[in-house]
Order: sequence, then structure tokens, then C-alpha cells
Amino acid sequence: MGENMVKKGIIIVAAVSIGIAVVAYLSLFTTTGIFESKTYIDFSEIPITLEEMARTSEVIVIGKVGSTVGTEHYDDDKVRKATSSMYIDVEQELTGNYKDKRIMIKTYGDGKTIINNSVQLHDGERVLLFLSYSDSDWDGEDGYIVCCVSQKFSIDDNNNTAYNPRFGSYKLDELISIIKDARANRIKDQTINSDYVVLGKVKSIEKEKDDDKDITSRNVTIEIDKAIPDYKDKEITFFIWNINDMKDCIGEDKLCLYFIKHGTQELKYIPPEKLNKLAKYYLTSYGIYKIVDGKAYGKEYPEGIMLDELLARIKEYKGIN
Repeated sequence: MGENMVKKGIIIVAAVSIGIAVVAYLSLFTTTGIFESKTYIDFSEIPITLEEMARTSEVIVIGKVGSTVGTEHYDDDKVRKATSSMYIDVEQELTGNYKDKRIMIKTYGDGKTIINNSVQLHDGERVLLFLSYSDSDWDGEDGYIVCCVSQKFSIDDNNNTAYNPRFGSYKLDELISIIKDARANRIKDQTINSDYVVLGKVKSIEKEKDDDKDITSRNVTIEIDKAIPDYKDKEITFFIWNINDMKDCIGEDKLCLYFIKHGTQELKYIPPEKLNKLAKYYLTSYGIYKIVDGKAYGKEYPEGIMLDELLARIKEYKGIN
């Protein structure tokens, strides 16, 4: 998996941030098991459906939790944090992206103590976990991470049910079926909710002379290589909230896939005098797929999918032969 991780760049960050809003920093976990009060993290899980989580997770495992094998500490005098590592003995993997019988995962703190909405994993507990690969500095060394309550189902062997405090209780077979159905329809909602899906290269990025250096909202013009459905011109301009989200698509004739919708979003922070300068299209949420060696990497395909296959799926969902 290592080569793929390097290729995915910012896309991985989007995948890992499935349910966290960090508003402060996690204190260092001490050998006494007590969290210091100097700094801390507050987990505020972003609302997400079970189906969305199934579509965007890179690995989904059923297995038993092993004991903690190590804790990483970080302290630069401003930020203090810790992540713990443990093994899961894999009984079943539901994505096809992981083949081994054991997987190392990470969680915040010690993985046992309640910190806001952080997940707890108990030795010997049978669980179903939604995992994403993280190469973020925040998470310490690269690896699969489970952060939050929503990403863990506890399995009761007595009645073969899986329970999550946010999503409720399911028969395990029913939950597995929901996950498989959702993954079979990856990119469908994104496609249906977009007016155009455009494959192309960045031609220009508009910047106002009086823009503050911290303003990242921009109009971006793309030279079109392919558009689904066909677009009348050879280029298209859209608005993006944060140009940093497409940093892997800028420069050196980099090719990316963009999901674009007509109209404007709710633009509370754009001065009224600038509203009429916005492009008539905007980039949808997580609407960027980076192309590397013929594969597309993005929110619902963090592990990558062959570009031709992805384009064929998009045409199918658009009803285009």
C-alpha cells in the first residue's frame, strides 16, 4: 500500500478527516494514565451517514482487538499529543483492499480512555472498524487510524448484532449487506449531484489585486480533455472555496477530474461586491480526483481506481451510453 499512499497526497487527508473537527490539542498521555490539562483536543464529529462512511473508508475490518503495542508522543512546547497502536486480528475484510490476517491500527490517546468522542477499543473485543490510511503529521507515523465513535461497531457474539451509539443496532449480516451495497454504488451520488464531470488541466487561477493573503477562494479555469456530458467550450471556469484543496492538480500539466455544479453555494463570507465576479459553476464537496499512472484517487476511491473504469461508471450513472 505504501506506493499508493505517496501518490494520494491531499486526498488522503480528506479521507482521514471523515469525522474530526480539531479545535484544540490533545494533551500528552502520561505513564500514569492521566491527561494533563494544559492542552487538549475536542472531537466534534462531522455528520455522516453509514453509507457515506462505507463508501469512503479504505479498509473495513471485522476482528478482535489485541493489546496495545506502543504509544507515540509528540511535544514541541505548543502541541502535546499521543497516539497508540494496537493489532486487530482480522476475521473478515469488506473492501478487498487488505489481505493480511492482522492489521496494525492507531487511535488517539491510549485508545481506552474516553476523550470527548474518541473511540475506545478493549482487549479481546470483537469489532467492525471503518479505517482510513493517514500520512498526516498530526497522526504520527503513517498507518491506518480509527479516531471516533462513529467508526466502530461493537459486535455481540450472543445474538450476532453490531452496535454503534450513533447508528444504532444491526444484525451483523444486515450491516455487512449495507456496507457492500454502498460500496457497489461509490461515486453515484457525487455524479448525480454534479452537472459536469470534467477531466482536464489547470489553465489559470484568478486572484483579485486586493485579496488578503489568507483568502484562498478562487475562480479556476480548466482546459477540458473530456467532459461528461459534453461541454460546449474547450475550457470551463468554476469557483472553489479553498485553492489548497487542489494543490496536487496545479503545475506541470497535472491531470485531474473535477465534479462541477451550476450555480453558487451559500456564500456568507464573500463580500457582496465580489459575488457578481464568481464563476457560474462551483466545485462540489470533495469533487477532485488526482490522476496518477492512469488511476484516479479521491474521496470515495482513496485506494485508487482505473480512470477508464471510473469514467465508465460516471457515464452509467449519468445515463450516457
